[in-house]
Amino acid sequence: MAMSVHKDPETGSSSIRLRVAEAKQPRDIGRGMARIGLSDMRAIGVGMGDVIEIQGRRRTAAKVWPAHSKDQRPGLIRIDSYIRRNCGTQINECVTVKKAKVSYATYIELAPVDVRISVNNNLVRFVKDRMIDRPVTRGDIVPILMFGHLIPFQVVDTKPSGIVKVREETEVSLHGIPFSEMYSARKNKKHLRFRCLKWAEAMYTADETWFYIPGREERSTDETTIEKIARKIAAEEKKTIEIRVELLEKRGSIEPEGFPWAEINPEGEIRYTYPKEWLDGALSNRLYTDAI
Repeated sequence: MAMSVHKDPETGSSSIRLRVAEAKQPRDIGRGMARIGLSDMRAIGVGMGDVIEIQGRRRTAAKVWPAHSKDQRPGLIRIDSYIRRNCGTQINECVTVKKAKVSYATYIELAPVDVRISVNNNLVRFVKDRMIDRPVTRGDIVPILMFGHLIPFQVVDTKPSGIVKVREETEVSLHGIPFSEMYSARKNKKHLRFRCLKWAEAMYTADETWFYIPGREERSTDETTIEKIARKIAAEEKKTIEIRVELLEKRGSIEPEGFPWAEINPEGEIRYTYPKEWLDGALSNRLYTDAI
């Protein structure tokens, strides 16, 4: 395959079209590595260990390494099944490859693909250590070696968006339930929020639940009412407004500062911020026999 280099007139960056082949070395599998020929590396201005962007039907990233000395075939990229899935391609199809623009992640959210796991601080630390310096994008499947097996995790979200790397300062949020269950539940967001709230009420044995805007008098037991008020304030004051939820028992508030619930920006867009433990609990069987 003849190498064809394209130069972006606006950014000046170079990209090439490469044909996809299977990763040849077992040690390359599951490590987020791509191997290409030295001439192709020079064409796009990358060195050993740099991050490349791979664009198929979707976009992903990988660390690039030279093809082995006996495998220096221009126009070829060797990637494993995880990277092929992440960029939406198959063997013998072509992808566009260029040097990536990479940010450091301040936050990354992960969920196992098809198993349930028991999450604790030690496991979060374990997973984070294996993610450090690995380039990922939202939606990627990342395999992590655990208990002698590669366990795939899905990147649910990152901050900032785009191609990011995890570092020591990155906050890692790890779900214990499979991503497929989370996705299915999120199709009906209102029902999911109801489940989360009911789980929290059962967990804290709450007698009453109130939604409120911190620092203001507005309070309501109805979520929709407080959201309408928050949207109006956010639009008028041109700033993001937080909504919190207060769980009450007979003796008073269970948590004096309440719990995070949502944020509404000046454009009226809402982002739910309730604790991920509520989501995990709501989607498990724990303390949930009467909340369905």
